[in-house]
Amino acid sequence: METNKLFELLNDEARIQCEESFYAFFVHFWDIHSSDELVPNWHLQLMAEHLEAVYEGQIKKLIINIPPRFSKSTPCSILFPAWCWIKNPRLKWIFSSYAASVSNDFSVKRREVIQSDNYQKWWGNNVRLARDQNQKSYFKNDQQGMMFSTSTGSSVTGIGCDIMVIDD
Repeated sequence: METNKLFELLNDEARIQCEESFYAFFVHFWDIHSSDELVPNWHLQLMAEHLEAVYEGQIKKLIINIPPRFSKSTPCSILFPAWCWIKNPRLKWIFSSYAASVSNDFSVKRREVIQSDNYQKWWGNNVRLARDQNQKSYFKNDQQGMMFSTSTGSSVTGIGCDIMVIDD
């Protein structure tokens, strides 16, 4: 088999795995925003399963309590929303954190994932950021999905969402 075709098949397999499994997506896209090495662990797989259940509507409210620096914000606030847009780009999100700077940082990292070469190569036909609404704290895609980031104490009056993420 020719090298290019083999690479294409492997690439297609990785794309399919990422579409079907949030954990596969999480592992594949980890290094876009982090220079830290990903250390796979059972708690990350369990968290990914629970987040998939949130997307499927099987879990309506999920609280994840794990110690600091155990990779809660990255999967929940950065990668999970990007994965969900692959499946349903019309989803509307609100994100809140204790400080606007943290919330904005997560928002920028979400956009970096969505605008990454692999993400756009694989799902760019379905998920493209809208040109007329692409700010740090608020951006939309061309299918009217949106991601709005704020901090505690700020108002979200008048902004509806399908999924809300509150991160410490």
